[in-house]
Amino acid sequence: MMKWLKMAVLAGLLTAANAQAAQVVYTFSGTVDSGLLASTGYSGGFSYDDGSLTDSGVESVALSTLSFQFMGGNFGLGDADFSPTADFLNGIFLGLSYVVSGVDPGFSFISASGSGLPGDVAYLSYSSSTGDSGYGSLTYVPEPATAVLVLLGVGMLRRRR
Repeated sequence: MMKWLKMAVLAGLLTAANAQAAQVVYTFSGTVDSGLLASTGYSGGFSYDDGSLTDSGVESVALSTLSFQFMGGNFGLGDADFSPTADFLNGIFLGLSYVVSGVDPGFSFISASGSGLPGDVAYLSYSSSTGDSGYGSLTYVPEPATAVLVLLGVGMLRRRR
């Protein structure tokens, strides 16, 4: 009886923990692929609270933090033309929507559409006052701490069975 009670309490705690929102953290990096800035690298990181996500349809969540290094500049949430978001389709992360036009070159992060077609990927776009423009590839990486917590949770559930 006591063992069953302990298992019930543990299951309740795990369920409650899973129901709570989590702060999700990503890092990213990329390289400009075209235009006069080709081969210029950039990197950064961001976080968001996934508590409002329903994993159904198209969703956007406001970012909690953002740090981006490009062309010797450091950019954040306050530099954006409008509130930056993490974009999703049916719970699948598509990328960031982030636009900064008050600098030269101005730049935008464009999310993938979620179509799954070749070439449907998140990317960076830039344009300068001289008329130059180009695009850059992006790689988003979830922070290891998030992945470790997921693996620990799965491991605990398997161990209990």
